[in-house]
Amino acid sequence: AVVSTQSTGGQVETLTKDWLNVKQGIQYKLVTLERYNKAQQRIAESVAHHEKLHKSISCITISEKSSENVALPIRHHSLTDSVQSFCSSITDDFKEINTSEDIVHGLDLTSINGSIKTFLGNNTSLLALNNQCLAIKEQISLFFSCIRDVQDWLTNVGHPFISSHALGTALEQAKTGKSTFLRFLATSGLDGTKQKIGQCSKTLSVILNSQFLDDRSANIIRDTFARTEVDWKGFGLEVQEHGRDIELTIEFFEAAEHVSTYIANEEKASSQLLNTKTDSVTPDVVSDITKLRQSLRQTSDRWVERIESLLFSQFTILKSRAASNIL
Repeated sequence: AVVSTQSTGGQVETLTKDWLNVKQGIQYKLVTLERYNKAQQRIAESVAHHEKLHKSISCITISEKSSENVALPIRHHSLTDSVQSFCSSITDDFKEINTSEDIVHGLDLTSINGSIKTFLGNNTSLLALNNQCLAIKEQISLFFSCIRDVQDWLTNVGHPFISSHALGTALEQAKTGKSTFLRFLATSGLDGTKQKIGQCSKTLSVILNSQFLDDRSANIIRDTFARTEVDWKGFGLEVQEHGRDIELTIEFFEAAEHVSTYIANEEKASSQLLNTKTDSVTPDVVSDITKLRQSLRQTSDRWVERIESLLFSQFTILKSRAASNIL
């Protein structure tokens, strides 16, 4: 039989096209497989670095040195740069992957695509965790900064004032001392320091509830607050006691002044009686002077009793403080 040349040529052309299509498909699959193999290798290489970064930002270590804790947010900047750079590079490596085209060419890469999506999702979680870690470090920095301010105020302002402030040795000095004491309470920064103690307490709760601290770090920050709180409450007691001492001192000198007035009036009455001529001393004069002296004596007795009471109260207070210090 005679075979048509045109027919044979058409068959060859068809076979050639089919071969080219098969070849292109094979080449595409090879390129795609190579691309996915690289992606899989990239994931494997990145897992260790991802875990290292995750470990670095999932636990915060607090130092015994307050200044290092205050600087935690600043030192975290380099870590943030590392996390952002890592996540950005991973996203760039995988953003060209087009799974729909691979499905058209009959490639079943469901597993590797799932791994890539999971890893990209982990990067998003890593960025969120880093932001949370930085926020807690900022709270830690604020906490130790406030603690330092409170301790500095107590050491340099509060305790020195109470220990050096004199009660006075006379009524006017005692009243002046009271004015100075009240001015100290109003203008020395006491209220601001009290607010910082409250801020420390709130910040401490936020930090401990974050679960970023290990047991050692949690104990350090608890102990730091406990020591400062004890010192603050002790200073509060000193302020109350000093204010009470001032009031007792003023009352004492006022009572002493009344007794002094009595003595002066008693001397005046006695002098008046002595200087009165015998022939002019009538019963009425004697009666008036006697009533005056009795009134003065009653007043004096009352203020002497008050002085004794004040002295006893002060003695009791001092005895109680001494016992507390011994304990």
